[in-house]
Amino acid sequence: MAVLCHGVNVEAGRGSFDLVVRLSTLRRGQRITIPTRKTAVLNKWLAMPGARLIQGCALSEKAIVVWVEFPEPEARKDGDVIGVDVGINKLIATSDGKFIGKDWREISAKVRCCRPGSKGKRRARIMRDHYINRMVKQLPWHRMSAIGFEDLLNLKRGKQKGRGKGFRKAAAPWTYRRVRQRIECLAPENRVRLVAVNPRGTSRTCPECGEDDRRNRNGETFRCVSCDHTADADFVGARNIRYRAVAALGSILSPGPQTSEIQ
Repeated sequence: MAVLCHGVNVEAGRGSFDLVVRLSTLRRGQRITIPTRKTAVLNKWLAMPGARLIQGCALSEKAIVVWVEFPEPEARKDGDVIGVDVGINKLIATSDGKFIGKDWREISAKVRCCRPGSKGKRRARIMRDHYINRMVKQLPWHRMSAIGFEDLLNLKRGKQKGRGKGFRKAAAPWTYRRVRQRIECLAPENRVRLVAVNPRGTSRTCPECGEDDRRNRNGETFRCVSCDHTADADFVGARNIRYRAVAALGSILSPGPQTSEIQ
């Protein structure tokens, strides 16, 4: 658990302790001084043009969190537009046919199997979070100009069709929000534009003929009832997300079978 602290000065240190955090106390003139070291990630952010430390921090048992403010870098003008679909069995499917985090089911199962409140549960969640961080970094950030993703809400709530107790139990360790947060963090760093699209029908609409029918999807398999196009359901969702992202960006490309670039 982290505690947000105000009345804080974050300043340069000396020697190996190159960062000092000074906390105000209830006694005038008396402050708590915490010498610490900058991490490689903090140094990377501070090296960006116009970057500066924000005066404040969050404290936990094992870490001090500080924030860096910097001008938003200009988005890359040339590059691919890629759609990503976050799933329960495979963590990320991309519109160019890649599956990232194929062992996600095993990772999420370890979280579910641990007793709530136990040390094992905490360790499993930390492992899950580190896994998500590693997988999101595997996206092709070096060649993207924009990334499209679903603007999802209320994933674990409600009694919608297909979202019963079993779905909510499986989705509990999924943490779509954490995946999205990592994408939103890495995108500006890599000069990639973020595009959140309407998720309605992305998993049931055929990317070849445009037929929107619930019968198109059966679990992990997609088979269009109109044109018989067959593919992995998460891959289909990623393609449809890409089409919507392209449309939102105002590209001359438009959603439909003519824009398919999948080999």
